[in-house]
Amino acid sequence: MLHKLITLGSLCLSSLATAGSIELSLAESEPYQGFSRLQHQHLQISDSLKDMDVTVNVDNKKYTQGQSGISVELMLAKTWSDSIYSLTRAAMANDTALFTTNALYNEVNLKLLKQADKGIDIGLGLGTREFPVGQESFVAFGPSFALAKVGVWLRREQSLDGGGYRHSASAVWYPINSLRLEVSATTEEREKFILPTQNVAFAKMSNQRYNIKAAYQFNARFTGLLGLEDVEQKRDDLNSIIYAPTTWSIGLATKI
Repeated sequence: MLHKLITLGSLCLSSLATAGSIELSLAESEPYQGFSRLQHQHLQISDSLKDMDVTVNVDNKKYTQGQSGISVELMLAKTWSDSIYSLTRAAMANDTALFTTNALYNEVNLKLLKQADKGIDIGLGLGTREFPVGQESFVAFGPSFALAKVGVWLRREQSLDGGGYRHSASAVWYPINSLRLEVSATTEEREKFILPTQNVAFAKMSNQRYNIKAAYQFNARFTGLLGLEDVEQKRDDLNSIIYAPTTWSIGLATKI
């Protein structure tokens, strides 16, 4: 369970991320000012290949009035020893206003404490990704904590190209074996690497993003998913909120 909690944190709580599973979810964001309603379909396939966990994410986003895009991401999680494990993420997309593209991220984690009922890890990662205004390199670092049924993951992400920073906090909790609850919060100060863009290329922006998700295992094969996300994107140079939709999601995961 401790390894599962830490792995969920490393994968940013984006999904079940369970070996031998397929997940499909549908999400819709309400319209906000110049942004029309955004529809999002997510497909994830996860499995184990020898001593490595392999995950493929396919995402399709489309504004009801406007552009659309598809992103494909490959994630590889590998345990090298009792003390070291790594995560590699690579992604490409056909639209840079909805997704980052040509993205590559590598993170190495060191187990500082590993006991039967608790664990503490520290992670350091380096990545690069492409925005409409150019390529950004960044470094990320922070700890992960795990107890019997609770995991917490903290990261600071710092741009190496003058793009600002991002703080992320995620937590997962199993109140009962069949129910998993996840919460995450992200706050960031950005200057030129911004999504969604909506005709904004260079500006001082501050963003907050809050997620809550629930996954309930109906039986040995099927798990239902429900999620809620709130986003607030503020243009600091104009002291104006330019994007603040609420998004609901529903999904189903099955073991393969």
